Amino acid sequence: MSSVAQTLAELQDHLEARVAQRTTELQAANEELRAFARSVSHYLRTPLQLLMGHAALLDTASEQTRGTHTQAIMNTTDRMADILSGLLQYGERQAGPLTLEQVDLAEVLELSWQDLGGPAPTVKLELGPLPTVRGDYTALRLVFGNLLHNAVKYTQGRPDPRVQVRATRSQNMHLIEVRDNGMGFHPADAERLFRLFSRLPEAQAFDGLGVGLADVWRIVIAHGGHVWAEGRPGEGATFTVSLPADEA
Repeated sequence: MSSVAQTLAELQDHLEARVAQRTTELQAANEELRAFARSVSHYLRTPLQLLMGHAALLDTASEQTRGTHTQAIMNTTDRMADILSGLLQYGERQAGPLTLEQVDLAEVLELSWQDLGGPAPTVKLELGPLPTVRGDYTALRLVFGNLLHNAVKYTQGRPDPRVQVRATRSQNMHLIEVRDNGMGFHPADAERLFRLFSRLPEAQAFDGLGVGLADVWRIVIAHGGHVWAEGRPGEGATFTVSLPADEA
């Protein structure tokens, strides 16, 4: 094969690879958009039905029960406002490409812990050596800020509450574990944790909409990594984030 023909063949292979990559990215973006639309429909349907039901009953309600229906309408509209706010924030954070740079995860974790403010005196943080990775600094702050926030939240009321963060290396990936000794969860619920607006029954006593871990999953996947959770009721939880090791 002549050098010109070889060059053309290499260019064709490169273009085909780029087309395949862009097709995969577009398919993933379209699926994420469809999932977002499904979430909007699913999580607004129930409060809308409740709202319409109580509004319809107001016309025939007695003076004694009218206040009950009015209060139910107000509570439902507050809940809808929270859901819409969460959806808007989640949607806004999906916009725009990642800005990649060298990110010191030790700095990210330390600053994220400081952002929590109040918990520091009551919850002990044990921070092991952490790597520098190539990623979006702001997005990774959001990832580990959410994981630390959850760890602190679900250790409330536990004796000797503590959060441990450590990193290991597995082939070409860094594995960063965020472990707590909080309330934990049933292993069967591990994958459900990362669904938008998904909240486990034992978490209902705590504030939250179920958006944070969906953000974590989306951002980590966008970095070419993965995230998973392990736990047992009453024995705490461990969230592991895998991120590509920068060989440069």
